[in-house]
Amino acid sequence: MKPSPEDVAVMLVAMVRRVGGRRGAGSRWRFSEKTLRRVSGRMLLREAFIEAMQEEAATIGYTIIPLPIGGYGMIETTAVGSWPLIAGRERLQEEVAALEANDEARFRALINAARAEYLTPATDAESDGDADE
Repeated sequence: MKPSPEDVAVMLVAMVRRVGGRRGAGSRWRFSEKTLRRVSGRMLLREAFIEAMQEEAATIGYTIIPLPIGGYGMIETTAVGSWPLIAGRERLQEEVAALEANDEARFRALINAARAEYLTPATDAESDGDADE
C-alpha cells in the first residue's frame, strides 16, 4: 500500500514532532529524499506528489521546501512570523531607481558593487546579465 501525499505530510509532521528535544530540534528540520521515498513507499517522487504533500503540510502548519543541497527542509510556518522583516524600499533605492530609469549601466555598476562587497567574485556569465537566458 502506498500512502497518499496527504498521509505522507501527516507522517512527516509526526516524525518531526516525535523528535522532541533531541539533537537540537526546534521549529525546523531536514530530511533526505531517501527518507521521503521510504515514508511514501515510492521509488520515484513525482512533482504532483510533492506539491500535494506540500499543500497538505501547509494546511496543518508546516512548510516543506526542496533544498539546494538535496533533500527537503521543513519548518513550522508560524516560526517565520518571528523572523526580521526587511523591505527593499529602504535598502535598494538606488537599484530600483536604476531599473525604473532603464539605466542598465548604473544598475550593473550597483550589482557589481554589491557582489564585490557581499558575494564571491562574479563569473563572466553572471556579470554580463545572461546567466538566466
